[in-house]
Amino acid sequence: FMDDYGMHDLEALAAVIQRRSETAMRRAIAALPDGRYDHVVQADGIEEVMTYPIQVEVAEDAIDRALPFVAALREGAGLRPARSGKLAAALAAAGASPGWEPRPPGPMTIERDGALGDLAYAVMRRDFLRLVEHEPIARLGEDAEGVHQMRVACRRLRAALATFGEALPPELTAQNREIRWIARSLGDVRDLDVQRERLARARPLIGAKASAAIDALFAELREGARTEMLAALDSERYSACIERLSELLRARPAGEAGERPALDCAPALIARWRRRVRREGDAIDGKSPESAYHDLRMTVRKLRYALEFFAPLHGEAGEAYARHVTRLENLLGEHQDAAIAAGFYRRLAREEGKRLGKAGARGARELAANAAAEAEGFRWKFPKRFSRLRGPHWRRYKAEMAMAIP
Repeated sequence: FMDDYGMHDLEALAAVIQRRSETAMRRAIAALPDGRYDHVVQADGIEEVMTYPIQVEVAEDAIDRALPFVAALREGAGLRPARSGKLAAALAAAGASPGWEPRPPGPMTIERDGALGDLAYAVMRRDFLRLVEHEPIARLGEDAEGVHQMRVACRRLRAALATFGEALPPELTAQNREIRWIARSLGDVRDLDVQRERLARARPLIGAKASAAIDALFAELREGARTEMLAALDSERYSACIERLSELLRARPAGEAGERPALDCAPALIARWRRRVRREGDAIDGKSPESAYHDLRMTVRKLRYALEFFAPLHGEAGEAYARHVTRLENLLGEHQDAAIAAGFYRRLAREEGKRLGKAGARGARELAANAAAEAEGFRWKFPKRFSRLRGPHWRRYKAEMAMAIP
């Protein structure tokens, strides 16, 4: 590559090679490697560090039952939570770094007695940092978590703008449009990653030949989506948006609304999102279209993020209520993924039947039917999950917020 000091040769720092195997929970402990969970092998002059990340996947309604197993697994096997993606782990093991580490654009500490504006800026600085930290990983494309985390950061930034809008200057809230554009630029790649994960779980159902045909088409679609995503990240519009956000978040202009204590403002701001969730959720019935569930999911997500923004100011009642909101959002998210998959595979079978071949087209139709059945199952679960947003959990949280006000 070339910089202001001339031409330089590229040097290999690390390589990431992933081999994944799956096992039923009852066999999980027996399937773990013996001894240490990492070891070092010398190959072609490059030091390779082998790691064994463990991921436990269970149905949403089985999370509480699985928690004791996960705790025992962590303690018995000496596991610890993964704090970074595979690329970052490989670079760290090699004692290297990409050479660029973003700096926070200002204080990110949340004080219990702080002003609403200070909390809003701390929240947004954290998520802006998440956005730029994961950009290199998203560009490389070797770890799907890079695109996912960039998209999450965009969603949280937009939720913060919607929640704290009155405490923020107009030039900052005006960035919502550009942040939405970034999120949409990442959307096709992320959606294909989600569908490929679903396909991986469905391989035994449709067979190896059908899976291979659909996987090949997935690879082509994803390559095209990545090309468009990289074009967006390379554009002047993206650079200008990042520079402008960095500039705006470094300054914390004083304003009357932003100087109010955050503890005083929390009840009204959280109740506002909850009322919208209740209104949209109460309108859903057995005849509601998929779009109604999707719109509700967007509002539930904003409520969840608002709860997380104010979480440092409150206690256990807030955490308990946030768990119910998160479970509702997860259910709606699974419904959305299934609904998208059903439509996606129907189109695939209809429009790409010749390329997929008979086995691939038949597999796509089977996947569409299964996804539609999954979506229907999630709709059956919705009323019970939604009902948990009212009642004692909300009343305890309301009382907790009221008691926190000085």
